[in-house]
Amino acid sequence: MPRLLIVGGVLIFCLTARAQEVPIPAPYTQYAELITAFRQQPWLGNFTTKLPVLFAPRQYSDRLDTYREPVLKLSAIPSRLSKQQVLLQRPPGSTGYPVGPSVILGEHLIALFSSGRFGCYRLTDFSRNPRLEEQLNIRSWQYQWLLEGKLVAKAGSQLWQFQPDGQWQPYTSTLPMGMRPVLYADNQYLVYGSCMGEFGGQVSFYDQTTRVTSVVEATCPNAVWRTATGQFAISTSLAHMAGSSGLQYLTNPKTLPSFRLNGKQTEHIAAEAPALDTTGQVPGFQYAGILLQKAGTWQGQSQFLYHSLGGTVLAVPQQDTLLIVDPLFNTNLRRNYVAVTHSYGPVELVSFTDPFTARAPEIAALLIGDNKLTLLEWKVKKPKTINRGH
Repeated sequence: MPRLLIVGGVLIFCLTARAQEVPIPAPYTQYAELITAFRQQPWLGNFTTKLPVLFAPRQYSDRLDTYREPVLKLSAIPSRLSKQQVLLQRPPGSTGYPVGPSVILGEHLIALFSSGRFGCYRLTDFSRNPRLEEQLNIRSWQYQWLLEGKLVAKAGSQLWQFQPDGQWQPYTSTLPMGMRPVLYADNQYLVYGSCMGEFGGQVSFYDQTTRVTSVVEATCPNAVWRTATGQFAISTSLAHMAGSSGLQYLTNPKTLPSFRLNGKQTEHIAAEAPALDTTGQVPGFQYAGILLQKAGTWQGQSQFLYHSLGGTVLAVPQQDTLLIVDPLFNTNLRRNYVAVTHSYGPVELVSFTDPFTARAPEIAALLIGDNKLTLLEWKVKKPKTINRGH
């Protein structure tokens, strides 16, 4: 069957061929479907080598950009990750998908639906907690965040914080990002991002004490976390043309260009932001033709979701090599959606949101940690998309 594919920014027309009947060595049988998917592509014939290397791209010495296609290699270590898929039910009176990313509060997954009502799910078995839902749903809510371990939500023009005693109290601190997700938060910084597609993007570090916002260039950030050495790690992924992904490290946000809020509660004037530069950044990797999303760790190394020919897999960047360590469900996990990853101690929550639907709802989520991975999906009809002229 004819197919159009983009490889290294080049549009290729090809015919899908029958998979080669080549035996798969024992260490790599868990990747059988992935290997078959690559072998079915005739255009890969001049690029592939023997296993464990799945794909070895040609290197173009005349390329001027800093992005390179990595070698795809299979790990011989059998996966010990326990995997499951769960279909979550909405609480009575709730409609639509969750508004933005869900959060983890204590031992619960908290989702705010488009109808303005919270749904609360126990992490042990993903059953609902009606009592907690009753405590939360005393107003019609518009958006939620988890800041320093506490749930903060917006109702009308007012911000509220949920207290350990089960009561809501007014939240008086400033939230500079408006109704957008926070990528990272501690007692000093609120970190959030922006994406303008192929035109770039940035990560903003809002200092809650000085009310100064420092900015650094980052094309479509999808995760920010602190490393063991205290650096900020910034993961980016751009789904434009062949796609690209990157990881950079920032030691001290105070060395970046900065500006102050204009006094409003949840917004800043974009024109006040200075020109961006790369001061203080240390590159981790920059890959072309690859879309990656932070999702947990593997043997102490950051691992990522990689959307490949054979579906979404888990992979670990190792300089010029992308080591595939788990085939997951041998299916494509939300390839066309935008994902945001949040860290909650030993576990991470990846939220898949639909940017082409009003209010960017969460279509699905992936919870990973403690050697377990759970794909969470909502039992609702897919929302109608909006036309943005693209």
